[in-house]
Amino acid sequence: MTGKNIENLIIYHIHRISRQWGRQSANLYEREFGLKLSEVWVLQLIGDFPDTTISQLTGHSHMDKAAISRAVSGLERKKLVTRLAQPDDRRLIRLALSAAGQEVYAKVVPLREGRQKRLEARLDAGDRAALFRAFDKIYAQLGSEVADD
Repeated sequence: MTGKNIENLIIYHIHRISRQWGRQSANLYEREFGLKLSEVWVLQLIGDFPDTTISQLTGHSHMDKAAISRAVSGLERKKLVTRLAQPDDRRLIRLALSAAGQEVYAKVVPLREGRQKRLEARLDAGDRAALFRAFDKIYAQLGSEVADD
């Protein structure tokens, strides 16, 4: 294998895994809940970080603000999320799961965790630890490259 082979690129493998996981997740969540993958991500974020804002979700998810806003609008239309204006500052809008949203969230979490456990089961404890150490090193490198730019 030469150094020019795309399969030698770390990012190539990360991208392949991410795309495959995303496709499978999108199919599952559409079939089970009638939700787009971005809507499920945002629903999970609001469930994990209650009483949050779109700006805060952007920081937690690394999704862009427009994508989050579209997902929130879709979740609102489906009556899964509500926007709550703050009495002291009506410009500040907090997001919360509705009762129906909490029910969906309660079903999504075990699905997500089950898929995660099945994926992790393919790795022994040492492999999992090594993988997460490698991710930490990659994040640190990417962070330093951004700082250097």
